[in-house]
Amino acid sequence: MISLFICYKSCRQISDLGAIAIGAVDKSNNLASFSTGGSDIELVAPGVNIWSSVSGGGFSNLDGTSMSTPHVAGVVALLKENNPSLSVNELRAKLQRDAIVNTKKIKAVDG
Repeated sequence: MISLFICYKSCRQISDLGAIAIGAVDKSNNLASFSTGGSDIELVAPGVNIWSSVSGGGFSNLDGTSMSTPHVAGVVALLKENNPSLSVNELRAKLQRDAIVNTKKIKAVDG
């Protein structure tokens, strides 16, 4: 099982357990104001103004790392489907190797 956690402070201990630390970026690849950044984050994914279903029915544009995590979870699921024998560490390495590199330096948000 692959776990994806949203980390607000330090993700190093969670990463040691096999989790992948995910941050959120906007459409310009800027770190979202609500997202953790810095060296603890392994991957970022779209998390600002994401069209999503809402409770009670319907759809709305939402922000959050909860919008980013499903992007990465979907990629992990596809990788695992095509490569069922990959370990958590092999999946992590593949994600880090094959992800599009964000050319902007992601810095930790103060707080």
